[in-house]
Amino acid sequence: MQKKGIALLITLLFVMLITLGVGTALKQIKDTSQDVQKQNFLFQTTMILKDVESMLQQNKDLEYITKKNSVSALNLFLTTASFIPFEAAGIKVIIELKSAREKFNPNVLKDNNETKQQIKSDLFQRFLDEKNVHSEYVTLLLDNMSKIRQDGAYRSDIFNQNPLLFRDYIASFEHLEQINNFYNKKYHEDINKKVDFSKLFYFKKMPYNLDLNYISSDIWQIILGCDKQRGDLLVQNSGGYEKLEDLELNDNEIYNLNFFPHSFFEPILAVKLKVIKDNLEAKIEFEYDLKTKKGTNFIYEI
Repeated sequence: MQKKGIALLITLLFVMLITLGVGTALKQIKDTSQDVQKQNFLFQTTMILKDVESMLQQNKDLEYITKKNSVSALNLFLTTASFIPFEAAGIKVIIELKSAREKFNPNVLKDNNETKQQIKSDLFQRFLDEKNVHSEYVTLLLDNMSKIRQDGAYRSDIFNQNPLLFRDYIASFEHLEQINNFYNKKYHEDINKKVDFSKLFYFKKMPYNLDLNYISSDIWQIILGCDKQRGDLLVQNSGGYEKLEDLELNDNEIYNLNFFPHSFFEPILAVKLKVIKDNLEAKIEFEYDLKTKKGTNFIYEI
C-alpha cells in the first residue's frame, strides 16, 4: 500500500510539473506576439509539443516503469495521468495518454501461411457476424493487403471500381474509408454504424504486440473467439495481467490467442495533444517509446 501511495504521488507530481512547465512556456510565447495569426499559432504549438516531449523524457516515474518493467506502475501512471487539461496565456491545452498497443492492427490478418490466415480471418469474421456484417468484408480487407497481382486474381471486385487504391497493406483510416464506402454501396448499409473502427483499429505496416492489459472487450472477442460476456470479464480484471495463467483461459482460447502477437508489458504511449486558441485548433498524435525516450509516427491536424 505504501509503494502504491508513493507511485501515485510521483504521478501526480508529473501532472503538476507538465502543467507548470507548459504554462510557463506559453506565457513566454505570448510576450513575443499579441496578434492571433496562424503562423504564430503554429509556432506556439511546436513549442508546446517540444515541451511535452521534454517532460516525458525527464519524468522519473516513466524511467522507473521501464527500469523495473512494471506492469502495475504503468497501469497506475496511465490511470492517473491519462487526461491532463489546462489553460494558460489564453491557450487551452489537452494532453491524453494511453497505451499505444491497445488497438487491433487489421494487417495482422494477412499471413503467408494460408492456414494461419484462414484461422485469423475466421475469428475476425465471427466477431463481425455478431454485428451483422457481410462475410465479404474480411475479403475486402485481405485484398487490400495482397499487393499488385499481375494475374488480377483478387477475391473481390473492389479494384475494378478503385484501380488506384493502395493494396500493399491498409495504411490509414482514409484508406479504410474507401474500403468501407465500397462495401456500403454494394450492400446498401453503413458498416460504420455497426462497428466503431476508430476504437477498434490502429494501422501499422509491421505487426506489433497487443498489450493484453489494455485491449477492449471487442478485441478479446476477436483474438479468443469468445463472446461479449467473456470479453467484458477479461477487461474488468485488466491492468494487472503479468503472465498467461493470470488470464485463466481455456485450451481453445489459448490456441486462438497464439495466432496474434501479444504481451503483458508494452511501454509505448499513444500521446494526443490538442491546442486551442481563439478560433484556431491543432491536434497532434504520436507514439512515445518509454525505453528509447523518442517520439515517432507524428500525425498533425491543423
